[in-house]
Amino acid sequence: MSVLERLLADLGAVAFLAPLWLWLFKAAATRALDRSLHQQLESHKHELQALGDKLRHNLQREMLLAELRTKRVFEVYPKLFEVFQLSAAAIRRVQELKTQKQPEQELLKAKIDARDKYIDAKNYAVLNRIFLSKEVLGAAEACDKKFLALLKETGAEPGSSKSLTELTAEYVSLLDTLVDVMGTELSPREVTA
Repeated sequence: MSVLERLLADLGAVAFLAPLWLWLFKAAATRALDRSLHQQLESHKHELQALGDKLRHNLQREMLLAELRTKRVFEVYPKLFEVFQLSAAAIRRVQELKTQKQPEQELLKAKIDARDKYIDAKNYAVLNRIFLSKEVLGAAEACDKKFLALLKETGAEPGSSKSLTELTAEYVSLLDTLVDVMGTELSPREVTA
């Protein structure tokens, strides 16, 4: 055999075996690529599962907190109004005793009672502020400030320039505002789709 015949025979064998070598290389590369993509896919699936679990946990936690807050709001709002109403009644009692020129001992008891009711209202609002919306908290703070001013006014001399009605008119309107804000929040709302 001549060199040319031998070269052609080798080339024929190579040409015959080339598709087999290409197929083997392609199969090995495809398997390696599939394995790599499968590992990446599994990694992404695991990450998505973890994120889904975290999201589910956070949503369940938020729903539980919203449920607890809603239940607590229906307890806190009426009690908040009650303590502010008791404060208003106590300050009104002091004002009435001052205008009636009652004995100093009775007036002192009424002032102490009014101060205690003020402290109770203030403490209740502070301790439950986490359950109050910004609007209700603002209305409660307005009532608190006015009540403090009225409390100071009752400690003044009996000859106050303001009448009993003038002293309490603002406070009553602030209590009405508090009731309106709480009522708006507690009333059912229409849900839109």
